[in-house]
Amino acid sequence: MKIAIVEDHVLTRDFVKKACMRQADVEIVAEAGTGFEAINEIARTKPDVVVLDIGLPDIDGFEVLDRVRQLHLEPKVLVISSGSPYLIIRIEHARVHGFLDKWDQTADALNDALTAFRNNRTFFPNAYLEKRASIRRDHCSFDKLLTNQQMLVLSMVAKFFTAMIQLPRNSMSRCARSKRTGPALCISSTFIIVLT
Repeated sequence: MKIAIVEDHVLTRDFVKKACMRQADVEIVAEAGTGFEAINEIARTKPDVVVLDIGLPDIDGFEVLDRVRQLHLEPKVLVISSGSPYLIIRIEHARVHGFLDKWDQTADALNDALTAFRNNRTFFPNAYLEKRASIRRDHCSFDKLLTNQQMLVLSMVAKFFTAMIQLPRNSMSRCARSKRTGPALCISSTFIIVLT
């Protein structure tokens, strides 16, 4: 089984690598610390499985997954991140094959996920499934209160602020464009404009 590990924290990436190597038929074919590096490495190595962190310094793991799929590659994807309600909704819509909470899971759980993938099964721990069921039962959860357009704008605002954190302080204005529908979110020091 060829595995690519996408994780920006070197210590976590090294732990995941060592945990994966406990299985005899595993080969780590790529490691990446950023989203763009991950896309290039996945395209180059064509792994069977991608262990994917969502919180990357340049683009998030969901964007990496979208771009990999645009290349007509369909590796099994194991998301490793925190289990926030927003993330659980995004995971469900992203059609990933498994999830591990970085804060609650062990190396044994990672190996259980790889075994499930090897047997063409998904891997979602009980804690994740319970959180997902709770969100589905909650009539006031944010995914039921916002329209698709509002979710799109919220996503662009989040991308913008993530990008702003990484830019030099003298940058006064930035725009983020949605690749699917085309609207742009432009924010300067004094206003926000949504262009459709």
